[in-house]
Amino acid sequence: MMKKGLLDDGLNFKNHVMERLKQEEEKTKNIITELKESHKLTKRHKCIGRKRKLQMETIGDLLMKESIDKDFGDYLDKISKLKERIYLHQALFQPRFLFISLLTVISVVWTANTIMVSVNEFISSVFGPHRLPACPYYFQRDTYCEAPLPLSTKRMKSGEAFLGEFCGNGISITFGCDSYFEACQAYPIFGGLKLVDQDDLRVSCFFIKDRQYLPSKPLTPEESEFPIAFVKTVKRDYYFLEMELAATYAPQNVYCFSIDRSATSLFKERMKNLTECLPNVYIGTREYDIGGNDELYAYLNCVKKIMNHKWKYAIFLGNHDVAMKTNAEIVAILKMFNGSNDIPIEGLPSYVLNGDWSFRGIQLMENSFKNTAFKKLQLAQGDLQSTWSRKAMEFIVNEINFSFVPKRFENETTYGMKRVFLNSLQASDDVELPGGFTNVCLNRGFGTKSITRFVYYLENRCESGIIKNGICVGGRSNLRFLDRRPEMFFSLMDPQLELVAYHCWRERMFNRTYLPERSPPEETLKDNLYQYVNHTTVRLNRERLNSSFTLEDFHCE
Repeated sequence: MMKKGLLDDGLNFKNHVMERLKQEEEKTKNIITELKESHKLTKRHKCIGRKRKLQMETIGDLLMKESIDKDFGDYLDKISKLKERIYLHQALFQPRFLFISLLTVISVVWTANTIMVSVNEFISSVFGPHRLPACPYYFQRDTYCEAPLPLSTKRMKSGEAFLGEFCGNGISITFGCDSYFEACQAYPIFGGLKLVDQDDLRVSCFFIKDRQYLPSKPLTPEESEFPIAFVKTVKRDYYFLEMELAATYAPQNVYCFSIDRSATSLFKERMKNLTECLPNVYIGTREYDIGGNDELYAYLNCVKKIMNHKWKYAIFLGNHDVAMKTNAEIVAILKMFNGSNDIPIEGLPSYVLNGDWSFRGIQLMENSFKNTAFKKLQLAQGDLQSTWSRKAMEFIVNEINFSFVPKRFENETTYGMKRVFLNSLQASDDVELPGGFTNVCLNRGFGTKSITRFVYYLENRCESGIIKNGICVGGRSNLRFLDRRPEMFFSLMDPQLELVAYHCWRERMFNRTYLPERSPPEETLKDNLYQYVNHTTVRLNRERLNSSFTLEDFHCE
């Protein structure tokens, strides 16, 4: 009886609901009829009307199915909830609500994307690159901002030729590198950014090649046929050296680093990793006191190690020497040298010249039969950083006696081996060094300047305002001046003192090396062409080829 009573109650309730639904449906029809008559019916109203009708029918179906097993109280609760759903569905079609919903979706998507980018950057910094290669710099600001600068790279390859842009970070945009090469004006020293060797810097081959672009094939046929040996004495600033290696790197070249014995064990380990990564990069077999008289031996030790490579010229450089010309431009300059060596030559004070400097007196040559009293070494001085033809290096390594000569120089001159010996070999006619100079000009008071390296001694004012050991350091104010110099390298540009200037210089070098619209060497070097072709030593060796040439008639100016 109880079940029958509940069933009757349910049927009664069902009838009641159906009656209410009919009433609601009738109201909806009346609303639509009124809107049609007033010509104010829109697509939105039609949609609302259809939705409401559909909702009414759905509600009735649901109530009919569930009323059999539910008591009367549950029916009332469900009706209340269904009414709330009807009001909610009606509100969903309001334009203001749709606009707010759209903004919410956009906000959620943007937040998720930001989180994914942050996660990707964290993974790249810890485990290596995920998509884009890292830039070839680790930057650190002073104490006011400890976080590294955000970096990004735009790179693409077309066949074997590299096409791309230099690492595009905030420096180029913020400081406008191009303006420093166009305007002649003074800029304040910006010391806020510094290049630092981080203790956790990853130096495996994977990370080295990820930081730097190191081409696997020569960029031009001219470069392929003219390999160069770059020999550097180094002591510190590994990351800077890695970047400078990339500045002139070419697979046909060979690179050798001679390490100072006072360098840190971490620095030595990193240099070793660099040589294990690249097949044409070496370190010397011994360590030397580069700050003393051992620097010459450090260079020659590297030269002996790389003699089996078929390089045409060897360039001796210091730790912080910066490339001012691209590899293609250096090749073009050395071809104009045509076998001549390039080392600065100056005379020595007269009191140093006293003594027996004959070949016999100093036992200069390995072959004792050549050590006669009639031949004399003409003493000269100058920087050791220089450029040597292969024939000259073969002559020095194989013909010169280094077992006795060094002691004589160190005992009887205050200048030591590093600033006198090679310069004297280059200046002496009796030595007959391939590509050498002449003591005739030296006796007339004329020496030679170097095309290899420009050192900005404080003979004039220092535009950058940065002075280190009596040398003007490259800064933003003298980039325009340096860009027009004929030399192949510049000493010095220190990223610890002026990172912005160094970054802008590297960007300019990169663009001149790799961009498709780059100018050929004959275009970029044309303003200094006269200085290369008519360099005193180059002109001397060119005129020596004439059968009528005599040293007495040579113009040393």
